[in-house]
Amino acid sequence: MKQWFAVATQPRKEARARANLLNQHFDVYLPCFKKMVRHARRQSWGLAPLFPGYLFVWMDPGAARWRAINSTVGVNHLVSQNDRPVPIDESVIAQIHDAEDGAGHVQLH
Repeated sequence: MKQWFAVATQPRKEARARANLLNQHFDVYLPCFKKMVRHARRQSWGLAPLFPGYLFVWMDPGAARWRAINSTVGVNHLVSQNDRPVPIDESVIAQIHDAEDGAGHVQLH
């Protein structure tokens, strides 16, 4: 049975981890929001991860090669307990999806 699992990424490597997990055919969700970025007296809008250092993977731990996640470039580790991945309640992911706008960006209030 497929479930959501959290993956801890290396610092500021969420996008790289996402791309590499997608290349391995994992279903990946990296919720992002629009953020004002200031640099050298200039301001612009950019995207930032909703949960810096984390993303989510949808998989069946009984069928997927989930141990490969831990050796993926950009990934620190799959959040686990007693050497087993810890599932995330699907309602948590659904609430994040519900807060997204038409472009797929989470709207913070």
